[in-house]
Amino acid sequence: MDVLVSQVQAMARDADEGLRKKLLDTLFSLQLSIESPQDSMYRLLYLNVYLMTVRIGCDLDIFRLLTDSPTSLTAQQVAEKCGTAPMLMSRLLRYLGSVGIIKETGPDTYTANQLCRTLTERGWIGGVYHYCVRMGRTAGELRQGMPTWLDKYPFLEVAKSTAPEQALFVDVGGGVGHQSVALRKALPTDIKNRIVVQDQAPVIGQAQPFDGVELILGAQPVLKHIKDAMAPNSICIIDEMVIPEQGAHWQATQLDMLMMTSLGAQERTEKQIAKLTADAGLKIRKIYPYTVSLNDCVIECVVA
Repeated sequence: MDVLVSQVQAMARDADEGLRKKLLDTLFSLQLSIESPQDSMYRLLYLNVYLMTVRIGCDLDIFRLLTDSPTSLTAQQVAEKCGTAPMLMSRLLRYLGSVGIIKETGPDTYTANQLCRTLTERGWIGGVYHYCVRMGRTAGELRQGMPTWLDKYPFLEVAKSTAPEQALFVDVGGGVGHQSVALRKALPTDIKNRIVVQDQAPVIGQAQPFDGVELILGAQPVLKHIKDAMAPNSICIIDEMVIPEQGAHWQATQLDMLMMTSLGAQERTEKQIAKLTADAGLKIRKIYPYTVSLNDCVIECVVA
């Protein structure tokens, strides 16, 4: 792969403008030819995230700061210079690095590249603002055809080792119950343990009844505190995306941007998830990744 990249770069260096454009078109056609449907839709649906995040970078003068700095800067240093929260800056820079707008040089550390320097030019900055105000503000997420947690997690082993009188699966904040329904469909018919979906009334009210899946309104006594409700052999599983500490994929970081702008929420790194579970009195026993670019994982936790 490295040899092929070097050959393409050498061709580009020696090419005139016409040949260089043809080379770009050929590479783009190659990309399209090997994209899966999911790759294509992630690229298309999040184009607005790409442009809006560039605008944020212009608003905060991130590109000029990195361009003017003789050395790489940490997210903490950029945040101090911009007057923003370090966590916010870390997430912004991680996304910008993952899509090649700036260069990631180490954990939470970045420098300028050619595109970053281009985004310090007045004319191009004006172009960013011009197109941002005319862009749509909706974005979506498609998972059709992608793996789910049931493809990786040994749910059947857990089910067979669960006593008949015990609930097998309690989906806390389970929405309309899609995860629970998928689990019930995947289980053999002889496993009759309870599967429970718990959420607030406005959400549960939209769920469609499904045989073998119970719907519980509000915060039931058994679920007031997950750790306290767990039996000695209980397992708490979290179906969540895990952001790498370095080298995060752009499909993952754009979801983090969407979580922040739409819900005031975030995707977390493994260290952040470990702290979150530890604060809840749990410890991570094993992590089961089941997608590649997003790094969706089943995080298996037990009482600490």
